[in-house]
Amino acid sequence: MSRIVFRVTGNKKIDKMFAAMPKKVQNKILRDEIKKAAKPMHDSAKAMAPVGEEGMLKRAIKQRSMKRKRNHVGRSVIVDPKFFADQAEGMRKFVAGMFMEFGTRSGMTDKQQYMRPAFKKNKDAVLHKALENIKTRIETEAKSGA
Repeated sequence: MSRIVFRVTGNKKIDKMFAAMPKKVQNKILRDEIKKAAKPMHDSAKAMAPVGEEGMLKRAIKQRSMKRKRNHVGRSVIVDPKFFADQAEGMRKFVAGMFMEFGTRSGMTDKQQYMRPAFKKNKDAVLHKALENIKTRIETEAKSGA
């Protein structure tokens, strides 16, 4: 899986304001702003996804929070298997969506990538937008909390 990793640093004033905030507020700022910044990647993956008769693959592309860990907060754009669980023959269609992205070794299905190109196309813009939004939000939160 491809990832974008970044740190909110570079401006000592902003670093100090961020460090002074409670951990809960820090995580909320990061979660909210990363979610907003990742929207173009999510939309791009949906636009590039191959459409079958029912369009299920396109509807199954979702943004989800990554598993929480002590030192990071994150989001991912995924094809959600839970979407297919409710559908008749759901798991078969979920696996078919995976073959669309990666193809098959036997060559029965050629790859029609949609997630990787969406990531490559949007990763720099997502990173830049997330950093700008986070810095602005830190300043706003610090002013309102002061």
